Amino acid sequence: MPGQACKAIWARLGEAVQRGVDRNEAATLEPFAWARAGDPEPRHFTASCAPVGGELGAGGVLCFFVDVTESVHARARRDQGVREGGRRYHDLLAGLPAAVYTTDAEGRVQLFNEAAVALWGRTPVAQQDRFCGAFRIFTPEGIPVPLERCAMASVLRGEDV
Repeated sequence: MPGQACKAIWARLGEAVQRGVDRNEAATLEPFAWARAGDPEPRHFTASCAPVGGELGAGGVLCFFVDVTESVHARARRDQGVREGGRRYHDLLAGLPAAVYTTDAEGRVQLFNEAAVALWGRTPVAQQDRFCGAFRIFTPEGIPVPLERCAMASVLRGEDV
């Protein structure tokens, strides 16, 4: 109910005002949503209050509200764009004919495409397998290479390959 939401907001503001007066400093509420009956969507506000007055303490309290709706909506649009960009990146990687994969800074395999699975001969466990999806790596001469010494591990350590 809008009336109950309004009472809750005023209660929070009252608490912030009291803290500000007790400490003789400004206080700010985190952004909150407030919708009036009939509004198509809520508006987002932040509220600040500061004691004002004489040398012996607050003679009053200055409170103001700032409509941050556009900032909230801009952040939501940005977050949506990031999610869509991630999907586009994943789709691009999946569609490449060459074997491609990514790891995090610790070498855990994050993303890989079907061409990489075909090269490795297995599907790695994302977020668990490290440095590549292969069980074993060999030099051109057939000598086994520990996964910790593979090219991806060397690059992640900052070494030249």
